[in-house]
Amino acid sequence: GYSATHFNPYGRLTRAQAAQIILNKAGVGAQPFPPTAPFPDVPATAWYAPAIAWVADNNIMVGHANGFFGPGEYLTREQFALTLLRFAEFQGLDTTSPPEGGAQWPFPDDASISWWAREALRWANYHSVILGDSGGMLRPVGTAQRVEAAVMVVRFYDNVPAATP
Repeated sequence: GYSATHFNPYGRLTRAQAAQIILNKAGVGAQPFPPTAPFPDVPATAWYAPAIAWVADNNIMVGHANGFFGPGEYLTREQFALTLLRFAEFQGLDTTSPPEGGAQWPFPDDASISWWAREALRWANYHSVILGDSGGMLRPVGTAQRVEAAVMVVRFYDNVPAATP
């Protein structure tokens, strides 16, 4: 939750929260606090430091080119889709998708997808992890809401099969 009594479903998802979600779903248990901060803007004693260190060590989330992580920055829908694709790879799940993508692919706002996120969004749409909004738009660079991230994680586990050998 956002606090002890609130989930804040329509709040924006931060990079630190996304890292914690992935760590929780990885099933690796609580991670010890790193002896040193994994990034200059991640204090070693911050609640999110173990999660950020773990996702960075496993190449599920990476820092920025300037060496910072940006734990309080908001994640876009395309960034979270890429995070889930990398997590699928880490867990040995299917990371393939056909060039035509999912049932909704391409979206009317397809041109707004960042070049580095196109494959991740096609994969996420193919496996029904991410769908268009009520108007059929993908909104790839729109900030992910906490409720959207929760739905994407549920769909991830419901729809992404194990990789075929």
